[in-house]
Amino acid sequence: MESKMVLAALISVLLIGLIILMIMGTGVSQFAARYTLDFHLFLCLILLPFINYMLSFKWFKVISLALIFVSFCMNTLGVFLFY
Repeated sequence: MESKMVLAALISVLLIGLIILMIMGTGVSQFAARYTLDFHLFLCLILLPFINYMLSFKWFKVISLALIFVSFCMNTLGVFLFY
């Protein structure tokens, strides 16, 4: 069941990504996720089995929190610099 979900999500990401790359332009300057929000949900579905396995390691939680903090700082900085 889990492998069917991952395979379906992977196919969805590839098809949506292909359409976005063929039609949409990135623009001259932009900040943050513009078109990738269309398939972020499917990327999360692909990563669920990996995240479930990695949660048993204590260092994974620390690294995850650190990466979330860095992401928050980068997006906050981008908002102030671009808008």
